[in-house]
Amino acid sequence: MEERKCQYETTQEVEIVKRKLNFKKGDNPTACGKYLNESHTFKTCMVILSNQITELKSVRNEVNKLKRELTACDQTLFDKSGRRLFSSKSVYHDYNISTIQALIEIEQEIETFTTHLESKVHLLRESLKGLLVKARSKSSKRKHNIRKAEKRKKARFNTTKSKVLEKILPLHKEGAMPIGILIEADDVCIEEVQDMS
Repeated sequence: MEERKCQYETTQEVEIVKRKLNFKKGDNPTACGKYLNESHTFKTCMVILSNQITELKSVRNEVNKLKRELTACDQTLFDKSGRRLFSSKSVYHDYNISTIQALIEIEQEIETFTTHLESKVHLLRESLKGLLVKARSKSSKRKHNIRKAEKRKKARFNTTKSKVLEKILPLHKEGAMPIGILIEADDVCIEEVQDMS
């Protein structure tokens, strides 16, 4: 009775995996089958395909888990040496072997489907290369604008400083100091004194 229940549950799980795979191959808008035959160059197609690849990988993990469970169950059908099958367990052993073979075929199908989707995503990435560049974030724009603002402030300061020095010192030329007029270091910033010297 236990064996039949386990066989039934395993068969149901294998059918669920097959339905998931057939759905992914279908023409449903949320599935990825419709993108395989046609050439799409939309950014949304690439997002859908990437999501489908991750879902297919989770389906492949389910298949691997089922295979591991079946091989573990199949190992219990043998004696301690692992060479002789118990006489009453041959039907269950045959079922396990056929189901494992079916799971291997499903896994290979998922693998080829996934590699095909990954190549499609790679082609889309190449064709949309310039469009996929991320726009600048607000914080990086703000930082860049702050640097530009500081640069403009320095430029305004220098022009204002030169205009003030021309009014104060009529003979002042850029970098030259008139003879006889002494400006104290306390009156002018250190940077200005270095500029004038």
